[in-house]
Amino acid sequence: MALLKIAAIPLLLWAVSALARRFGPMVAGVVNGLPLISGPISFVVALEQGADFALDAAWGAYPGMTCLVVFGLCYAHFGRRFDWSVAVVTSFAVYAACACLAGVLSLPQPLWAPIALAALFIGIRCLPSPVADEPGLPPPRSKGPYLQMAGGAALMTFITLSAQFVGPTFSGMFMFFPVIGSLLGGYFLRARCVNAVIFLFKGTFWGALTGWSFMMTLACTLPRFSIAVSYLAAVAAALSMSAVLVMRTKKLNRREQK
Repeated sequence: MALLKIAAIPLLLWAVSALARRFGPMVAGVVNGLPLISGPISFVVALEQGADFALDAAWGAYPGMTCLVVFGLCYAHFGRRFDWSVAVVTSFAVYAACACLAGVLSLPQPLWAPIALAALFIGIRCLPSPVADEPGLPPPRSKGPYLQMAGGAALMTFITLSAQFVGPTFSGMFMFFPVIGSLLGGYFLRARCVNAVIFLFKGTFWGALTGWSFMMTLACTLPRFSIAVSYLAAVAAALSMSAVLVMRTKKLNRREQK
């Protein structure tokens, strides 16, 4: 269990960084939106806290997705108009306010699922248009992947250790904390590559549809089946959705590069 906490997410985040260097920010964003962080965290939470806790955390992931959309929109719009530091601080402040609001609202848990789904599509539509004649991507940082890996490991440790204290709803919300979006997006903003930030979060919102299907599968199967069967079904649903999204994203990437 300790090895899973320490190694699983950092290795997955290293793969995301490699994809960003190879295929660009759009594909990296799609992979970022996949349940590469939320899936392993949810599985560890289920093993440590039980299926009922994991079920409530799966429902709690949907307000977390909604907050992720708000964060990404702020990051892209403020990054286009202001210095990168202003964009980062403002985006995290708005994210924190959104998370607190979602935590205190007494909405039925299943209602957050369509809200999150609508937020993802609205986020895709409301991202700013790419800037014309912007400089190309800067060379990748040698320390960038390691920062993302450390951030993912820290998030896994924080959620699994604090789950019994913060409860399942906030544990689920934190599963979609924008670790890669903030680190990789901040790197792009410092280099004034706003288009890369836009493509990163557009891909993230598309990829989060896979996370949406993963959590919905858990919500439907955990009350009826074992933890193992439920997570196998969720992985199958996520892989099916991700195959469709990767093909679609490659087409969008080619179209927007023309």
